[in-house]
Amino acid sequence: MELQAALEAVRRAPAGACLEIVTDSRNVIGWLSGGWKRKEPAIAALCGEIDAARAARAASAGGSVAFRHVMGHQGNVLNERADKLATGAVRR
Repeated sequence: MELQAALEAVRRAPAGACLEIVTDSRNVIGWLSGGWKRKEPAIAALCGEIDAARAARAASAGGSVAFRHVMGHQGNVLNERADKLATGAVRR
């Protein structure tokens, strides 16, 4: 789901905006900017969509996408809020 969230962020951000996607998922960062292998077909496909969206964004509007890792469950207010929202959505 973290990959899906990254895709939606890249797709929905205003044209020309420079994005910083902050995540507690080292996998997302590794797959999208760390050169990690995308062995699982579903992960590879989703990463490919994100790569294409990032490239289209950079080509048309000049907006960049960067990633930053934060430790999960370590008191980062926005990370804790995101976790609470995601958990609530799953329960619904």
